[in-house]
Amino acid sequence: MNNFKERQLLNFVDSKLLPKVTTTAQCTEYHEVENLISDNFLVRSRGFVADTTTKPPIEVTFELLCPINLHYIILSKNLNNDHGVMIEILTKKGNGNFVSIAFEQFISNGIIICNPSKKFPTNLDQNYHKSFFKSHTVSSFSTADWVKIKIVKTQRSVPSLGRVEIWGEVSRICSDATLKAIDRLITEKIPPVQNKKLTEISLKDDLEIPDDFKDSLTFEVMAIPVTLPSGNTVDQSTLDKCIQNDLQYGRIASDPFTGQNFTDVRKPILNVALKHRIDMFLLQNAHRKETFGIQRTVGVKRQISQDLVSAKKVRICNESTVGLSSDDTLSLAMERTINSKGFIRFTDEETVDRRTCCTQCDSIENLYTIPCNHSYCKNCLLFIYKTLQCGLCKKHFDKGDPTKLNL
Repeated sequence: MNNFKERQLLNFVDSKLLPKVTTTAQCTEYHEVENLISDNFLVRSRGFVADTTTKPPIEVTFELLCPINLHYIILSKNLNNDHGVMIEILTKKGNGNFVSIAFEQFISNGIIICNPSKKFPTNLDQNYHKSFFKSHTVSSFSTADWVKIKIVKTQRSVPSLGRVEIWGEVSRICSDATLKAIDRLITEKIPPVQNKKLTEISLKDDLEIPDDFKDSLTFEVMAIPVTLPSGNTVDQSTLDKCIQNDLQYGRIASDPFTGQNFTDVRKPILNVALKHRIDMFLLQNAHRKETFGIQRTVGVKRQISQDLVSAKKVRICNESTVGLSSDDTLSLAMERTINSKGFIRFTDEETVDRRTCCTQCDSIENLYTIPCNHSYCKNCLLFIYKTLQCGLCKKHFDKGDPTKLNL
C-alpha cells in the first residue's frame, strides 16, 4: 500500500512538474499558450491571447505528468474586462474519452472550480467566481492526467487566459516510484549560473514592436487604436486631426485612405482587443528604453487636439475660451472672421447659419436643437442619443433637452 500521508497538494502545471499544453486556436505574438506553463515569471504573466480573428469555442489542453486527484482549478482573464466568459472543464485518464466535470459562466476577473468534497483555498481572491465540479463525475477528476479547458463563449472579447493553476495530489493509483520522482522534481532548483545566463540572454534581445501596434499614417505606436471603414487602423489623435482638417475646409469627415464620408453604418470603430494588447505590451516592457516615449491611456485623460496656433510665441488666452474643445475654438475663430469688417461675403448671411440644417447630414427637415445650439435631424438625433453628447462640440445634454425647430 502507498503512504498517502506523504502526498501533498501541488500545482501540476508548475514548470517543475513538466506539463505540456496545446491549443486549437491561433495565438497572438508574445501571448502563446506555452506562456501558461513557463518558468519565467515575466513570460508567464503575459498569458495566452488568441488571435483577433479567432472565434470561440477554442480548447486549451494540458497533459500532466501523472494521474492526479483534482482539488481545484483557478482560471483568470488576461484582458481584465467585465465581459462574460463561458467555459467548460473536461478531464480524462490515459487514452480514454474526455468527460465534462464543470460548465460555468462568469464576468469577474477569474473563477475557481473546486472538488465538492474539498474546501476552497484560504488565500483566494474574494472577487473570483466560485463553483464546484459535478459531483457525479468524481471518478473522472480523481484519476485525471489530461485537463481540457474549453472557452465556449466570450462577449466582445477574444478568447484568452491570464493564469491557469491545476491543484491536486498524486492519485492513489500511482506507485511509490512516481511519488519519489515527483518529490525530486519539486525539490530540484535551477542553478544560479543558469538563471544568470537566461537573464543575460533576455536583456540582450532587442525589443521588436509589432507592426499592427503602429499607426498606418504616422507609423508611431498607437494609444487609442481606431479601425477605419477601409480596414486601416490609426490612432484617435491622428483621426481627430484628419476630421479637423476636413471641417476646416468645409468637408464632411471622411476616411483619409479612401475619401469616403463617414455615415452611421460606415464609421470608425475603437479596436478594443488591439488596445488591450498594446497596453499589455507597454506594461510588460515598461523597463525598456524603447518604450519610454510612448504614451498610454490607462487612467489618463488625453487632450487629443491642440490649437493650431499654439506654436506662436505670443498666446492670447481669456476666460471665454478656457475649457473649450478644439471644435469650439474653431467655431469661435470662424465666427470672429465672419463678423470682422474685412470679411467679404459671397453668399447671403442666412445661408451660412448652420442652425437651419443638420450638423451631420445637412438635412433641413425634422430639425431639433440641443442646448449647445447645434441642430440635428430626427435620424441623427436618435444616433447621438446613444451617448447624449453633441457630435460637433462634444457637450453633453439630457434626453429632454432637444426642442423642435420651426423654420
